Amino acid sequence: MNLDPGCLTFSDGRIEVNLDKSIAKMNVKRLNGRDGKVGCFWNTMEITAKAGIHYVDTKGIVLFDDGEEEKTIEVPLCTNTKLDANDFLEFKVVLIEPQGKCSLGTNQKCYVKLLPAEEKFAFSEKYLTYRLSEKMAIIPVERRFTSGVSTLKWHTRWSRKIHEEDSDEQVSENEGEEPPNWASGFIVFKVYNS
Repeated sequence: MNLDPGCLTFSDGRIEVNLDKSIAKMNVKRLNGRDGKVGCFWNTMEITAKAGIHYVDTKGIVLFDDGEEEKTIEVPLCTNTKLDANDFLEFKVVLIEPQGKCSLGTNQKCYVKLLPAEEKFAFSEKYLTYRLSEKMAIIPVERRFTSGVSTLKWHTRWSRKIHEEDSDEQVSENEGEEPPNWASGFIVFKVYNS
């Protein structure tokens, strides 16, 4: 009976990861056979991204039991890094030294491109109370995980609650009344907000 331990290879030779994800994950597949226990060592290598600044220098061994076909390698990222859209930061993860009579396949290297964290906008407060006599409501908005210039569109929605005086209990909600003037606009962020 001929046993075929197969070969180990990355599912993708290149991946892209947003920095706010905290971990870059790459899948290693076992192809052309799955007999016996096999594995290989792996390690990260710098390209334009720097270990300790953009990602954590990591190494290890990925092991497959008899019949297993897929495993995941994880590399921690340094999420406090500030990236602009024009920055090109990349490192690679390399498969080396196959164990258990298996071989290495075509994708022995996986190139990991780091992208700026996905923009996230949020109100600083969930509820704000203003008197009508104040004529204007100032509502702080935070931007996280990004730098550079970005624009956020906003608009108002009509809702009015009526409460008993000196009470937090809601008595009724006025629907169908004529709303105040609608408002809409854009917020432009020009500097990095943490």
